[in-house]
Amino acid sequence: MFAWVALVTFLPVLFVAAVWAIVTACRILFPDDAGVVPDEAAVRAAQRQSGYVTRVGAREIRADIRLWQRRHTAHYCYDDHQSAGVPEAWRDDVAHRMN
Repeated sequence: MFAWVALVTFLPVLFVAAVWAIVTACRILFPDDAGVVPDEAAVRAAQRQSGYVTRVGAREIRADIRLWQRRHTAHYCYDDHQSAGVPEAWRDDVAHRMN
């Protein structure tokens, strides 16, 4: 009787170990193709350009704002002249409105 209990207890453990060994050997001898994992940001950018509706996170929005600010420096045109900053008349107007 004791031999029967030991055999019933040992066979499932032996079966699981054998399956594990076979699966491990097959995975080592025949590995899956690695394939190319696409860059998530590149996929989103391509979908955005092609017109798909995509989720956009706050990080991407902030990055786009920073990029836009870098490209568009403070450069104003008024009265056919160029200015490197805000014209004095505008500053005076703002100061007048604040007081």
